[in-house]
Amino acid sequence: VDLQGWIHNPGMGPGAPQPKSAAFDVVDAALASVLNGEVQLKKLRTKDWTPHEWLHFLRALPESFGPEDMKMLDDAFGFTTSTNSEILAQWLEVSVRRGYRKTDASLEGFLLRVGRRKFLTPLYRALMESERSADAKRIYAKARAGYHPITQRTLDALVQGG
Repeated sequence: VDLQGWIHNPGMGPGAPQPKSAAFDVVDAALASVLNGEVQLKKLRTKDWTPHEWLHFLRALPESFGPEDMKMLDDAFGFTTSTNSEILAQWLEVSVRRGYRKTDASLEGFLLRVGRRKFLTPLYRALMESERSADAKRIYAKARAGYHPITQRTLDALVQGG
């Protein structure tokens, strides 16, 4: 056993068991069936999906998904109006990265209303890494006073230093 590797190196050590999730396999198969044109979005059996399964679905969307594809997803599942902050934050991040601008009002409202750094950092990072750094700076200027000081420090470096 490589104890030094297990103790001092990042991640899991060599030979660590790889976790497997039957639920995520179902999500992966559902997304593949949509991408292959075998099933329409509205026909997917998602009624019993948990937020974790929805997050897995959103994170697995291909980079090639453009605004039109995002609109179809939004029309089918109503992500932009989700009341689940985990799902909404992930949807908004994916939307920024895919250029889906129909979420702009929801994104700004979320950034002004929510103060959790775990949600804010990926969203501001996505804005800064896209062609929307001016939006990030404008929204942050309005929202900053309402954020916790630790969050402010993180986002100051990301938004103002970027």
